[in-house]
Amino acid sequence: MPERSTYTGRLTVGAPPPDWYADPAGAPFWRYWDGGAWTEQMRPWFASVRDAAGQTLRLDQGGITAEADDVKLGDAVVARLVWGGAMSRAGGDATVQTGEGAWRLDQQGFLHAKVVVLDAATGAQVAVFEWADALRRGTLLIADGTSFRWAAERVSRNRARVGIRSMSYVGNFWLYDPEGQPVIGADLAEGVITISPLPRSAALPHLPLLVALAAYFVLRWWDSQTASTRDD
Repeated sequence: MPERSTYTGRLTVGAPPPDWYADPAGAPFWRYWDGGAWTEQMRPWFASVRDAAGQTLRLDQGGITAEADDVKLGDAVVARLVWGGAMSRAGGDATVQTGEGAWRLDQQGFLHAKVVVLDAATGAQVAVFEWADALRRGTLLIADGTSFRWAAERVSRNRARVGIRSMSYVGNFWLYDPEGQPVIGADLAEGVITISPLPRSAALPHLPLLVALAAYFVLRWWDSQTASTRDD
């Protein structure tokens, strides 16, 4: 990737080929590099979450110490979870970034924790999520009064011994709307997490946030499982 803090500089030695690259100034856009200089052509970093309704998203993540996890539709990023705190994901706090908005997730407490969702720009509270038990069930209450239910429908961990101890995790989760209908599914199998917003979810006004939260909930459950494994 070309490294420049301005868009007018030119690289003549080892310059990469023309292509879209992350904006060199750190803005949330792709900027076009013509092979010798940055241009003024830009496109959004995030693809629309709403375009992903009815398709399967994959969580691109690097483990509990990762600084950020990306929810992707193919190669396009639709949501990013940027983790905060000295222990990264272990603290539960994160900033959610999408093309349709950004939010701060403030985890309050550790056992049966409450997660307060704040608008990243204004600091206004937009939702509260409360775990009911062991990071497997909970209720999300949106500020407009809409309530969603999150549930782990099938979860397991199986110990296998192949030379050294290893663990295999399986999980199936759903977010249910106020009518009790599933709107977003999530699966965890052998370290791969996928998020599936059903076609009917496209009409939800809070879809970008809900998709990111689905990824967050699965990751927090997975963290709880790996933590308990380390304690075995």
